Amino acid sequence: MLLGNAGAGKSTIAKRLIGDRAIARLSLDEIAWNPGVERKPLVESIVLLEDFIHQHDQWIIEGCYSDLVEAALPHCRELRFLNPGVEVCVAHCRQRPWEPEKLASAAEQQAMLDNLIDWVKEYDHRTDEFGLQRHRAIFNAFPGKKQEYRSVAEYTPTITMKNLAPNILRQRLLIEGLYTADIDRDSVESYLTGLAAQLNLRTYGKPIIHTPGGLGKAENEGFDAFIPLIDSGISLYVWSEAKFFAAVLFTCKAFDVEHALNYTHQHFQATEIVHQSF
Repeated sequence: MLLGNAGAGKSTIAKRLIGDRAIARLSLDEIAWNPGVERKPLVESIVLLEDFIHQHDQWIIEGCYSDLVEAALPHCRELRFLNPGVEVCVAHCRQRPWEPEKLASAAEQQAMLDNLIDWVKEYDHRTDEFGLQRHRAIFNAFPGKKQEYRSVAEYTPTITMKNLAPNILRQRLLIEGLYTADIDRDSVESYLTGLAAQLNLRTYGKPIIHTPGGLGKAENEGFDAFIPLIDSGISLYVWSEAKFFAAVLFTCKAFDVEHALNYTHQHFQATEIVHQSF
């Protein structure tokens, strides 16, 4: 689920996340309005929303309609709150290409631009379902995996590294999080072996686990660990005092990112988790 002000980049990020995969996408604009400028009754929109959810095993829903977002959240595995600031949203609205799925012509979209921008500028102060106050409450109350993005740079890659070996398959994933579980040497080992098994990645040795043992700064005490895979390896770093961890997966075999995130979230009983593929 992608939540945020108009112009935050929800549709763009939804399309990027889907890529060429067969994942259904729903913009809440599609079910919130009757033809023209008449809002559908909420009950009708929720029926359409539930039909969409039940018809698809995998989906991404995006929008700023808090009432509809709340209706979808019981079915949601991850909530992403795009909150880059009003000025960024206004700039995106000005740069937005014609969206034929929403408006009949580019001229019609342009004619509505000034009103849209005035509406977007009220985001920080609105008290209705479209404002920051309501979006913040939804994000804070959501008990599952979630992340807030406060700048475009956090969710838009700006640097593309040249691929020096295009014939070699590499998949790389960084996962960072804050945890509540009791993490010791045994749980570090079980995470590495369990994650490899979850992703069907073959190991050829036991995990290697080190602890600084007082040699470094106290705030950096924890664990440094690695498990070798037939197709590369998985590293884990744990900061015990800060209750923070970072895992790096580097493989020459494709794996399911969602499975990696879900397993990691559960193992560490994470209160917050972020990730980046690269």
